[in-house]
Amino acid sequence: MTASLREALRRTRTATAVVRRGVGASLALALLLAGPDAAAASKFEAGQVWTFLVEGKESAARIIVGKAETLVDLGPTVHIIVVGIPAKDPSTGAQRTYYIWHLPMSARALEASVASILSSVSVPPEFKKAYDEWRDRRARHNARVIDRPVSAVLKGIFPDMMPPPDESAFRPALPGPSSNGGAARGTSSQ
Repeated sequence: MTASLREALRRTRTATAVVRRGVGASLALALLLAGPDAAAASKFEAGQVWTFLVEGKESAARIIVGKAETLVDLGPTVHIIVVGIPAKDPSTGAQRTYYIWHLPMSARALEASVASILSSVSVPPEFKKAYDEWRDRRARHNARVIDRPVSAVLKGIFPDMMPPPDESAFRPALPGPSSNGGAARGTSSQ
């Protein structure tokens, strides 16, 4: 092997080592900058169904994860769907069930909101349209992620959101004496 060929080979090896170290350093720096939010984001996967708390009790509504991603400018982000939100209809006062097809949440805020995972389902097709609209707004720099608990966000949207049911209303009363000598019965009102 000639001296010039050996020198060219040495330069190639040196350049390759520098590139490898640069990629490794970039990856390490990215993971370091992501911090604990990256771990929170990694626990969420598309299709997962989660419970969450409202006023310290499990909500009747459910969260479905539509997509989890890490965005350079926004960090670990989990896009969710909220289904089965019990709230009063503002025009009639009757209880209705509402859905939100897309809420972009920071992984940290969602982590603080969820209680337990229930199952996994297919992501509803309505999510994609809502997510695409958000992504288009984001491209125009008009979209952010929410960094508040899900329950606080829902209370802001649905001020008359029904609180979780009081489970004691559904438990039968303990047998005991009554005025007619029989056992007392539990009642529940609708």
